[in-house]
Amino acid sequence: MKQNFNYIDEMKGFTILLVVMGHLFIPHTLLGTNYPCNTIIYSFHMPLFFFLSGYLMELNNNIAQKGISFFVQKKIYSLVVPFLFWALVVPIFLKNTYSRDLFVRLNFLDNRSYWFLPTLFIFMLLYLCKYLILKKINSTHERNVKIDYLISIAIVSAIAIMGIAVQEYTIVVYGIYLAMFFFGDAFYKYDELRLFLIQKSVFGICAALLCLLWKFFPLEANHIAWRSMLNLISYFITAFASAIVFYNLFTKFLLPPFIKHYFSEMGKMSLVIYLIPIILLNESFVFPEWMTYTLINISVLTLGILQTIISYVIGRIVYEIPYLRFAMFGKR
Repeated sequence: MKQNFNYIDEMKGFTILLVVMGHLFIPHTLLGTNYPCNTIIYSFHMPLFFFLSGYLMELNNNIAQKGISFFVQKKIYSLVVPFLFWALVVPIFLKNTYSRDLFVRLNFLDNRSYWFLPTLFIFMLLYLCKYLILKKINSTHERNVKIDYLISIAIVSAIAIMGIAVQEYTIVVYGIYLAMFFFGDAFYKYDELRLFLIQKSVFGICAALLCLLWKFFPLEANHIAWRSMLNLISYFITAFASAIVFYNLFTKFLLPPFIKHYFSEMGKMSLVIYLIPIILLNESFVFPEWMTYTLINISVLTLGILQTIISYVIGRIVYEIPYLRFAMFGKR
């Protein structure tokens, strides 16, 4: 019997809407990245995306059926090809210019140049390495689970330690993203983990913890090492708590049909919405001071919904053109 995973598409749709809203709050509000609603969005929206990616990775990897080369080839098509297209080709048409510095065009550190695609591709390769190690180990299920957790912790810890050693904040954040990716993978694979985390008591504790963290996070670091470290720890906890809370929300609570349909459709086209640069406001526009937070939030939500729908329609049109569909979105 085929399981229904519509809630994953709905969660992806919810998350991509937050991404769009975040990109509207930053340039168009006086507080920018420090705008209250925006700090909440940025405390969990990308970790949630990586959690969902890990969940779907375990669901759809097909390594056992089609082999390693097919897996790698598929990820190159779906992630590397669109990254190269949007990083190298699209700027010529959008900016009427072409940077000759290949490193600048392909550098995705510090969340630049469609960074999500190459980062996710690297995570896929690390997942493949972990998969092959576990496959070679002939052990009981219980021991296999422990080894899986240990490998995941070791890889994430190595990245975090490297980031701390070179004092590079972004590397540690990528380690948190990888932790969320492995968490999504384990969440799907291991029933005992999932059944524990969907208990009402766990859901309630995580929801309360999330609200508490949103109240204080992030601290103003001002280049103070211990405050920066505390922010990273808070971000790590927020990431895991948010995945648990929103998974429970989308699986236990019944949304109105039109909202479910919107989130589901946007989730199926989340990569398209992420890549297509729709601009509805002038770059210099900033919401005036007289507007309350509520009015700004409603305005940004409305613009975000409109922007995702426009991107969705454009994506549907492009999907009808095979070669362009492959180049832009990695869909064959």
